[in-house]
Amino acid sequence: MNRAENTALFYLFAAPVITYAVLFLPMNTLIIKISRILVLLTLSLGFHQTTVAQVYYNPDAVKAITDESKLYVGIASGFESYAGILGVSLEGNVAHNFSLYAGVGLGGWGYKLSGGMKFYKSYPYKWAYCVSISHATGAKDVKIRLETQSGTQQVQMELLPVQTLNITAQHHWKIGNKNNRFNVEFGISLGFKSNAYVIKNGYTLTQTSSTAMAIQQPGGLVGGIGFTFGK
Repeated sequence: MNRAENTALFYLFAAPVITYAVLFLPMNTLIIKISRILVLLTLSLGFHQTTVAQVYYNPDAVKAITDESKLYVGIASGFESYAGILGVSLEGNVAHNFSLYAGVGLGGWGYKLSGGMKFYKSYPYKWAYCVSISHATGAKDVKIRLETQSGTQQVQMELLPVQTLNITAQHHWKIGNKNNRFNVEFGISLGFKSNAYVIKNGYTLTQTSSTAMAIQQPGGLVGGIGFTFGK
């Protein structure tokens, strides 16, 4: 792996983490705000320089980028999937082996919106290693039948928004004679918040119900499938 690819690989893993810190952690002073804006600008310039460096260090990259740059749209489904239980996906190749991708769909904790980066060993098929950030919107008024200290009750809740860091691998297969693909995905999703719900009607959950809510909350093992159509 050459110098340009090493630099690009660093941005693949660093960018989503730093972007999450910039966008979601509290900002208390003007200095912090300015520093976070500078971090975002640095990441943007760095990734642009990485793409240019790939072409400089590898003359064949000019032709490869031209030939392999594609836009993929599709559908995705799974548990802890970046597009939710069922959603749509969008992927655009930005460098020889690197793509940006996004997904939006309906999940088990409200709607789910995600964005991230992929590194392919052989774009656009076979293995891709992915890092993304997801945002589950939660829901304002949900009624769930659960065990409480007062017996089994209809518990009224507000599901709070939750963000996750997703580290996954995908394997893509070519489907048919066109640039269509089928993929499977697996990995892990790390939640940034626990007990992300508020009970509105005063009940206290049992340990069993609390565990069930923790399992349902975003985060955990990832498994999914997808179909994408090349443009």
